[in-house]
Amino acid sequence: MGADRDRRVEPLVRQVNHIQVVEESRHMVFAREETRERLAGAGRGRRWVSALVIALAREHHVPSMVGRDVYANAGWTPTAR
Repeated sequence: MGADRDRRVEPLVRQVNHIQVVEESRHMVFAREETRERLAGAGRGRRWVSALVIALAREHHVPSMVGRDVYANAGWTPTAR
């Protein structure tokens, strides 16, 4: 059940959550378009290096952004890493 349907969630919190989701969606659209524009004339090597750098950054940054206890607090089982 999503936060938008859970009556235990305050209406203000629901609205803020909705705004956050909409803004994040807009950000992702912008990021995709910007990436396409910047790599439009790029060769195979530059695209490969860009993909590698993004993958390495993801492996480093994403796990440090959310602690495993956050999942447990939400009632989810953290996955092994």
